[in-house]
Amino acid sequence: MLAHRIGRSIFDSQITIQPATGISNLVVSQQQATSLRLALTLDPDAAAGARTVKIVVNNVSAQDTLSILPGLTVTGFQGVNVPAANKIFRIQGTGFAAPTTVQFTKSGGLTDPILLLSQNIGATELRIPMEQIPAEATKGPVQIQSNGQVRKSNADVTPPARITNMPLQGQRNSPLTISGTGFAFGLTAIAFSGGTVSKPPFPRAGESLSPDGSSLTVTVPGTAAAGVVSITTDGGTVSSATSLSVL
Repeated sequence: MLAHRIGRSIFDSQITIQPATGISNLVVSQQQATSLRLALTLDPDAAAGARTVKIVVNNVSAQDTLSILPGLTVTGFQGVNVPAANKIFRIQGTGFAAPTTVQFTKSGGLTDPILLLSQNIGATELRIPMEQIPAEATKGPVQIQSNGQVRKSNADVTPPARITNMPLQGQRNSPLTISGTGFAFGLTAIAFSGGTVSKPPFPRAGESLSPDGSSLTVTVPGTAAAGVVSITTDGGTVSSATSLSVL
């Protein structure tokens, strides 16, 4: 559009961008009768926002606006808290905008992309309903595609654990085996109604945690009462779908 207004060949020295902070190596990479294409290097610390592109040729000028989007980053995550009715897993960062997909690490690669609804996309936070997180998701980097950018996190992200199987009955001061996924990633507490088993230390004598985090055996506290069992890991706190009857 700028070339069309001026109607003649444009050279690199005739173009300015203001503010120019964070922008270098500006060149005209392609020019046609009604448009031109600019190539530039955007430094990592370049601030997001609008830039004014101005061309001056023989005292004839034209200008337009160049919008620089925030860089896509992943800075952290916040786990779920199912006992508190919070089943939303949150990923924090910058540059998020619709459309956005999220892929978790799984054994041998990445999970299928999760397409987020627009109401779950904020500029600095992605909100992922727990039921959308694939069962095979495990601790590792997440890959996010958002607003035309793709970024894999530098740090690991831990999805919520899952309880898939638990006996309907348990006896106080006796072992109880619970099956699921993700138990090995920062296990900090196993809570029963009326009593809590915490880590550290865990496991204690007669207790165990499988290396892949799919099974744990814990002693039912003597103060335990009937109710759901909750497990807390780095991915948050989850609860069993059924209640444990305590004998």
